[in-house]
Amino acid sequence: MKVLNLLLISFLITTAGFAANMDKSFLGSWSLNVAKSDFGPGAKPKMGVVNWTEHGWSFAMLLANDLLIIDAVITDHGCSLIGDPADYACEFTVVTPRHVTFRMKQGNTTRVVSDFELIDNNTTKVTHRRTPQQGQPVTEQAVWERAQ
Repeated sequence: MKVLNLLLISFLITTAGFAANMDKSFLGSWSLNVAKSDFGPGAKPKMGVVNWTEHGWSFAMLLANDLLIIDAVITDHGCSLIGDPADYACEFTVVTPRHVTFRMKQGNTTRVVSDFELIDNNTTKVTHRRTPQQGQPVTEQAVWERAQ
């Protein structure tokens, strides 16, 4: 009976996904504060929204040239990308309940490392370190505020 209980507990922990260990303050809708964000040498986007749920997040950003970027990440059983090329994969790690790290890889090459940190229950700072296929690596800092 003890072995069965241990197996059941192990199964529940495994299937709960990484999001189970996150601070619940991450959940909800967030708006990009463009004025407080730094996107490096490129043009700042016009706007951005992200919606965190218990299962991951969905993201949309309107760039300065009116290009709309939309994607999503599902964290129920590891990390799965939606809306990205098939040769991309991701990892999602809860560093602390208020700090999570997201890594996007293309094959064996890490393209993006993003650290999401809850500054308070209504503000999230995200540091993105991008390594493009061409050009120099870029670091961006985005400030997201809880949508009202």
